[in-house]
Amino acid sequence: MEKFDAELEDVYVFKLVRAAQAFKQYAYDALAKKGIDVTSDQWVVLKKVSEEPGINQRELAKAIYKDPASVTRILDVLIKKELIEKRQGKDRRIYEIRLSLRGEKLVEKTLGVAVDIRKSGLEGLSSEEIQIFKKALDQVFKNYSG
Repeated sequence: MEKFDAELEDVYVFKLVRAAQAFKQYAYDALAKKGIDVTSDQWVVLKKVSEEPGINQRELAKAIYKDPASVTRILDVLIKKELIEKRQGKDRRIYEIRLSLRGEKLVEKTLGVAVDIRKSGLEGLSSEEIQIFKKALDQVFKNYSG
């Protein structure tokens, strides 16, 4: 059991944040080396939109666990990069989000790199440890989600 008055470096939440920050930097560097100009947050949006063409912004934010304001900022950048398009849906107040042709090509180009990035984070862990790790993360999420 974790000691709750532990030094910051020993607190599991700090370790999660530290690992997430290290992942973001590692992913950015790995993508940049391949000439891919997107952040990990932008990639997550592109990947989700590729999986659900026509998703709206509210659904997207919920699906990727980001607040709507953050998603708006990411979408604005991706529109400027001409990777996604917003189209008016049946309800005039809601826009459908789709990949542009350029975005589709980038997703195809990036898939293999993304898989390699994820594999790198799990190096040194056995299959059993990876399953335990995922199960533990799911439980922590469940505990905080209510």
